[in-house]
Amino acid sequence: EEREAALQNDTHQPIWPKHRAEVWLPQDKLFEDLHHTIPVGSAIAVAEGGSTELDLSTWKLGDDDLQTVAEHCTDILSLKLALCAEITDVGIENLMGFDHVTILDLRGCFHLTDRSLNHIRANFPKLEHLDVRDCIHLGESGICDLVVSARHLHTLLLANVPALTDEVIKALGTAIRQRRLLTNLDMSGCTRFSNEAMLELLEKGGGIFQHLNLKGCTQLTDLALIGMNRESFSSMEVKTLDITNLNLHDTSMHFVTAGCKNVTHLTVRGAGHITDEGWNALQSLKWLRELDLTDCVSITDAAMRTIFTPVPTKEGPHLQIRSMDITRCFSIKDETLYVLGEHCLRLERLLMLGVPHVTDKGIKALAEGCRRLETLDLSADLNMLETSTKSRVPHYTTAGLQALGRYSSHLKCLKMTSAARVHDAAFAAIAAGCSELETLIIKKCYSVTDKTLHDLARGCTSLKDLDVTGCHQITDSGLCALASKCCNLERLDLVGCHRITDEGLEAVAANCSVLKSLSVQNCLRLTDRVPLALKKAICRYTLTDLNLGGLDDVTDHGLAALASCTSLHHLDLAFCEVSDHCMEVTAAKLPFARKATGRKHFVPVAVPVKLFNEVALERMRMARSAVTFQKNVRRHKAKKAYIIMRDRARRAALMAQKQWRGSRVRIKWRRQKQEVVRADRAAKMIQSAWTNYNNVKLAKAASHMLWIRRENASMIQRAWRCFMGKRVVYYMKKRQIRLLGRWSHVVQGMMVEYYKMQTMRAILACQRIYRFYHESIERELREDSAPYIQCAWRCYVARVEKTARFNKKFAKQITAANVIQRTWWSHVDWVIIIKDVRVSE
Repeated sequence: EEREAALQNDTHQPIWPKHRAEVWLPQDKLFEDLHHTIPVGSAIAVAEGGSTELDLSTWKLGDDDLQTVAEHCTDILSLKLALCAEITDVGIENLMGFDHVTILDLRGCFHLTDRSLNHIRANFPKLEHLDVRDCIHLGESGICDLVVSARHLHTLLLANVPALTDEVIKALGTAIRQRRLLTNLDMSGCTRFSNEAMLELLEKGGGIFQHLNLKGCTQLTDLALIGMNRESFSSMEVKTLDITNLNLHDTSMHFVTAGCKNVTHLTVRGAGHITDEGWNALQSLKWLRELDLTDCVSITDAAMRTIFTPVPTKEGPHLQIRSMDITRCFSIKDETLYVLGEHCLRLERLLMLGVPHVTDKGIKALAEGCRRLETLDLSADLNMLETSTKSRVPHYTTAGLQALGRYSSHLKCLKMTSAARVHDAAFAAIAAGCSELETLIIKKCYSVTDKTLHDLARGCTSLKDLDVTGCHQITDSGLCALASKCCNLERLDLVGCHRITDEGLEAVAANCSVLKSLSVQNCLRLTDRVPLALKKAICRYTLTDLNLGGLDDVTDHGLAALASCTSLHHLDLAFCEVSDHCMEVTAAKLPFARKATGRKHFVPVAVPVKLFNEVALERMRMARSAVTFQKNVRRHKAKKAYIIMRDRARRAALMAQKQWRGSRVRIKWRRQKQEVVRADRAAKMIQSAWTNYNNVKLAKAASHMLWIRRENASMIQRAWRCFMGKRVVYYMKKRQIRLLGRWSHVVQGMMVEYYKMQTMRAILACQRIYRFYHESIERELREDSAPYIQCAWRCYVARVEKTARFNKKFAKQITAANVIQRTWWSHVDWVIIIKDVRVSE
């Protein structure tokens, strides 16, 4: 508990352990949360998206640690304890209550015996997958009892277990015949069972195997594989078969192809005794996807043509083949590439390491046919015993690589070690046509110059792995161009590129933020500026391997800067001017590296120490993050308080300004309102005065017209009576006087009626004259009143405009003036209408 508390709360630079004895299993691995309340595999953890697998592989575990695991993590489905070498039978017996575990991995726990297997058999009832590879102390009886009693077991990995004898093979056969569940069996490296036992297992129960690994079982011969032979209408269910380094001949391949018709992955490494006759049997494997023929030195182009040339009556492997490995098959030449390019159109991966007799014609045929090719290895095997230049140096040249660049647009990995006949033009074509290229190994291609790096920078921006070891013509120009465009570079090998200086490496450190491996051995112009550049770069968190061997100008100052590269595992300082004391101090600051004894070299710490330091480093970062978070929270609170205070002051100032502006506006509005009221009153007064004046004038005119009318009427009547009287007198005198005596009363009546008629005509004429005169007077009065009203209105508008110029923001004055104007005109119109109505009445 004290160690856990120290591990959890330490924020300072810890003292990194370097040995297994200094580490232990942290509680973090057993719980999903930091407070250690939700165990791995529990219902709460699964509901929150947690894992049902507990992986403690390579940790330093003791028997007590397994007791702790059993106390907390009984609900898991998978338990992995691989390479936990200190676990014994006592620790396995502490694992109680794991009723739901289906996968158990005990690989490399070499202290376990049959006692552990008996406990597993009794306490893991649902076990489906068991891995006990390299458990060398297991016995026959324990394995046999486990195999027979395990009801759900379908995967059993027994590689390198010496106790795998004929008795165990018989028990496996019995379990297969009873339950028919065991489909995955790994017996690689087991040499104590016989051909007869293997023959019986394959013949009677091996038909259900889907994955069978017999790698390194050197005692097996063709006799053991007879059990694979089946009738033409039946076949085993094997999908993956590995028969590497078995003592096989041609007949064994016939047995394999006759019984494993559905195999998809076939590995036959080191089969030097099989000739073309045996290899021809592979023609019947129509579902074959991956074929590994490494070190099969006897296979030739004729066999390849037979295998992959289609037969009209049946399907062949050329339809499904995706991957092929013919490493160190020295007899292979261009004919094989012709066949692959013509028939294997879906080929994606081809490895031809140490196949030197391939020329440009073969590569061109391969590129034209296999347009899906992603991985191609054309490297020379420099470790061959043959010393002749003809057998070691590849025969292909620039022309073959140009064809590859034209047709293989999906190429991602290309390896061409010691391709001495290839020049910059080849890589220009590769860069132009293979834009998805991620890995390029051109080690010891001496004709490569900066032009190649410039072309790669333009066309292959997704490049991650580049090895130009021995390309001594490369300089800073090409390296800077590459670093500026290929920012995803993870591995860079520049061994022997002695023209490179600090400027090129500084560009790489500044631009390649995910760099993991850097090798600049024997680049003699480099100095301490390289480690200092790595110290400042982002890649210091991802860099794991660094080779500075042979750099005389790297001193303690540069080595001290590498202490910031916390992920560093390997560091080579051979022939560097660094002291042992500085190396020890730097190694103490690196969590994943330690100083090698007697050498200027940093090597990785043991895997358990690495895992423990990863947890410690994560804890330290979390503690520092918590402290930083608290500081930021306090800083944020202070900043927030300051912002609140500033906002309050700003709002108060704005409110004061707003109130001041509001008061000024109200004062101005009141003044303007007063002006509008005054103008309204003046307009009303002008209107009332003019109305009164007009009414008085009209009344005087009316009374005067009435008097004139009356006077005129009386004068007209008198004049008319006089006139009519004179005419009557004249008429009477002119007539005879006797008529007066006889018709006097008649004449008198007629005269009275005529007098009345003339009087009415005079009255009507006087009325028409009065009305015409009255209308002319009223028209003159209206025409005379318009200038007065217009003058008064212009005075009012002038005052309003003068006031509006001082404050244009307020439009109420104009609105009020418009209202007054419309009101006044409507009032005038109504007065005129009323007068017209009255006159008409």
